[in-house]
Amino acid sequence: MFLPKTAPAGFVPAQPPEYFGTESEPLADGHIFNFIDGGGVVYLNHGFRSVAHILYKDEKANGSMTVDIFDMGTPHNARAAFADEAICPTDFTVISVGAEAKAYHFEPDFFLYFIKGRYLIYAHVSDDARSEILIDFSKQLFKEEP
Repeated sequence: MFLPKTAPAGFVPAQPPEYFGTESEPLADGHIFNFIDGGGVVYLNHGFRSVAHILYKDEKANGSMTVDIFDMGTPHNARAAFADEAICPTDFTVISVGAEAKAYHFEPDFFLYFIKGRYLIYAHVSDDARSEILIDFSKQLFKEEP
């Protein structure tokens, strides 16, 4: 399982990472439907294997950042999930984090999706004023070895 080597600037882990697998192969914290309820079907349709859910809190306790790393089994499956409007809606802004990322701003939240090999990565920050930290952290994740 691919996990970030360091926390984003100004954030610390809020709890240990959580791990979810498939219904037939659950991981320590359960399966995909324990994680995202009925929404897990669309991920399963694209070869979902597991997800690591990492929650960070702002060191000053006024915000949070979430990173979900979905192992889709193959780069092809990750690209198909990234292209699926049920996962990544069409109203996005393209930015680069080393790869194309789909960014969304729903005030005050900012989040993005990008692909790293067989992984579909979702990153979210609860305060859009911290979006540059999220983008920089995503660039760092893209460079890290799985």
